[in-house]
Amino acid sequence: MKIKNKILALIYREKDKKIELLALRNNPRDLIHGGDFYYVVTGGVKDGESFNDAITREIKEETGIENIIKIQDIEIIFEYTCAGEQGYLCKEKSYIVRGMAKSKDLVKSI
Repeated sequence: MKIKNKILALIYREKDKKIELLALRNNPRDLIHGGDFYYVVTGGVKDGESFNDAITREIKEETGIENIIKIQDIEIIFEYTCAGEQGYLCKEKSYIVRGMAKSKDLVKSI
């Protein structure tokens, strides 16, 4: 079985001695993609790309955030069969990412 590497990033920032987590919101009217729910940044690792580079790219693509302070591998890997891609095993590594987000980005509807 072929392996497809993926990342999952839980993004946070410190503000006023509190920790704020970034939760992205799916478009509630987009029933094809599941309707109304919240999620974290995920994505694939391209050929030749490091996991850290994939995290940085996916965060920028999905949130517009470019100022990443720290990426921490939390050593949790989810393995599952990739939906719609027969013959692939997805290995999704999880990270905690400290970044600087604007207040309005902490709950963002796409």
